[in-house]
Formats: sequence, structure tokens, C-alpha cells
Amino acid sequence: PPETYPEPVDHCALCDWKQGCADRRRTDDHLSLVAGITRSQRRRLVDWGVTTMADLGALDLTASPPPDGVGHDALVRIREQARIQDQGRRERRRIHELITPVEKDRGLAALPEPSPGDL
Repeated sequence: PPETYPEPVDHCALCDWKQGCADRRRTDDHLSLVAGITRSQRRRLVDWGVTTMADLGALDLTASPPPDGVGHDALVRIREQARIQDQGRRERRRIHELITPVEKDRGLAALPEPSPGDL
């Protein structure tokens, strides 16, 4: 039978093998470790030859167009996320970067202006 891989699924939280699977994904530097990446994006990236978080974080976006089914903006976002996570892992510290410019009606900018009735 074909080898299966411990892809993260909803049932993982209830599974007796969850720690072993998580350890395997960490050892393999699996793309599922990238915050905000979807299963579909992971599949398409693997088909494109990008198989690890480090690969994704080091991806040269000028080399070729994004894989089918992964938009340019989405690829930039997940590439940057992978780069930051990989750098933090290598340097053994938490890293964050502000996303600029602030986009109207996105993130915290989508919150309404303060009003006297706020708690």
C-alpha cells in the first residue's frame, strides 16, 4: 500500500498518535507548520517542488509565476510567514514584522472608531 503521511486533520486533537505525528511534521519541516497556509496551497506547492517551510521561506518570487491555484498575493503572504517562522526557529526567538502599508478596513483598521459607550 502507498505510504501515508500524518497530515493535520480536525481529528488530531482526539488522536492517541497526535504527538508522534506532530513530531514527524516538525522533523520534516512540513508546510503545515506555516501559519495561515491551507491544505490546497500545500498540495500545490509540493507539486511545484516546494516541500518544506524553509523552502517556502527562501522562495524567489521573481523566478517564475506562482503555481496554478495559488494567487500571487497569497504566495507572497505565506512565503513571508514561512520566512519569519524559519528565521525565528533558527535564531531561537520570536520574530514579528509589521505589515505595511496599513490597508483600510483590514485587520485592526477595520475596527470602528472609539465611542463613549465602549467598554
